[in-house]
Amino acid sequence: MERSVTKRLLDILLGMERMIGIEASVLASRSGLVIMHDLGTAYNARKVAALATLVASFSERAAKELDKGAMSRVIVECERGHIICMATKKLILSVLARKDANLGMVLMEMEEAMQKIQEVLG
Repeated sequence: MERSVTKRLLDILLGMERMIGIEASVLASRSGLVIMHDLGTAYNARKVAALATLVASFSERAAKELDKGAMSRVIVECERGHIICMATKKLILSVLARKDANLGMVLMEMEEAMQKIQEVLG
């Protein structure tokens, strides 16, 4: 991936993380390969991307089996925060958010970020 594309993707993730409550993010391919991340040293990017791919895949299968249409996002509520995955045909954007994060605002930021990412990647 060329440097300008890499920088633009990182800028999108960092811009999204300026939103109060978002701690970290990772952009991965549907096969679970890390494209870009801002997870710091607290998380293993490959592991987060692989787990996000599994969560999205199982959720899509459930949506299909239960005739609910295409899955657009998954929110996993945990004791100490949220794991949120948003998928397109080629990408999965995942964020780790604090427990007190405003989920409506986080989802809005993720949707805007995904649109920008798709523009950058064409």
